[in-house]
Amino acid sequence: MIKKFEEFSGNEIQNYIFINNLKQMKKQVDEMLSMDEKKLDEILKEHNWALDHIATSKDDIEEVYNFLMNYNESKKACWKGYKQVGFKTKDGKKVPNCVPDSEDEISEQNPVEESYDEELNESEIPERYKNLGFTEVGKKKKSTRPGKKWMVLAKKGDQYKVVHGGDSNMEDFKQHKDKDRQSRFWDRMGGKNSANAKDPFSPLYWHKKFGTW
Repeated sequence: MIKKFEEFSGNEIQNYIFINNLKQMKKQVDEMLSMDEKKLDEILKEHNWALDHIATSKDDIEEVYNFLMNYNESKKACWKGYKQVGFKTKDGKKVPNCVPDSEDEISEQNPVEESYDEELNESEIPERYKNLGFTEVGKKKKSTRPGKKWMVLAKKGDQYKVVHGGDSNMEDFKQHKDKDRQSRFWDRMGGKNSANAKDPFSPLYWHKKFGTW
């Protein structure tokens, strides 16, 4: 007999807190969606921080959702359209290194928006990234991932990663020019000197570099 999640105890499911958190989020989202949309819109006009919170949460949930919905035992922890090429170290833990399946994942039609520092440019880029259209480290291009604005090839030590960032449904600082909103964003993210803001494999690092936040 297959048990439902609610029938398991904490001892039977190691990550039962994950499931309980999902249930709590669903309950709260359902309650917010039950509010009158016009009234909700009026409230949000004076509280941009709430919009930013939801946008950030959406990105985090989308990452987990794509992983779980597209989990493929043969590819282990990579989402649809990506394949595992060895492992990498993230936050002190060994995790799968996921790269696009083919050069079709990154179209040569994507325009180069801007680059940042010459010191970020690299002449020796792994062939698989060159085949995907990347010629420099640190050059921002239009993202091929749904819901994202940009992507950039990042390098840390001898490791490379394609980092996607920016919510395509939201204005960033370069667009809205609201310094209070910018300040709130960085307060929520732990500040411009946080570990993530200094990590080239984090979108926050590139938001800081490109001035998008």
